[in-house]
Amino acid sequence: MKVVSPPLRLTNVNSLAYGQDIVFTKEFRHPHCTLSLRPFNVFTDLPTIYNREPGDDNLSDLIAASYVYTRESSFARSYMVLLDHHLPVCEVDICRALQDEVCDHYRAEGGDYIMRLLPASPRRIRRRLFTSLLETCTEYFLSLPTIKRIFLECEAENAWQHQLLLKAGFKSKGRILQEYKNSNLYQYYRRLRG
Repeated sequence: MKVVSPPLRLTNVNSLAYGQDIVFTKEFRHPHCTLSLRPFNVFTDLPTIYNREPGDDNLSDLIAASYVYTRESSFARSYMVLLDHHLPVCEVDICRALQDEVCDHYRAEGGDYIMRLLPASPRRIRRRLFTSLLETCTEYFLSLPTIKRIFLECEAENAWQHQLLLKAGFKSKGRILQEYKNSNLYQYYRRLRG
């Protein structure tokens, strides 16, 4: 069973009118759990993701400022994925590909978005949960009319994630060689119903 809020445009999901409401929930039978997405809250979620106490140091202020910028932009959004409606397990960022550095490595088109997953605790993200995260996020984001294709980077050495991405329906677009990292790029596109 899934629960979907009314379709929202990417530019409106962090509006104060929507508060911190859950925008999408997906229920899984095995393992029995639900995964929910809600807009990222800088004040409550930042310490969870970066394992810091609120107001810990100046670095926290710089990181928080980047999230505030993202929240106010029209091309990027951050969400928190909750396990069983309360346990934060992963931040997911979605950004219009034309405004992201990844478009330097492939020809981006309108409707292309890059998705990044940042686990609250990498030890919690096992294979089955990673697969459920992918399914939940792609289903929600592709329900938004502005998103046609989703791209995701994966570290080149992470063999188990490569297998799970392919199994989840992502297609390999090749390797990205950058100064600070090497990764593989995958794409997932909206399938037309026939």
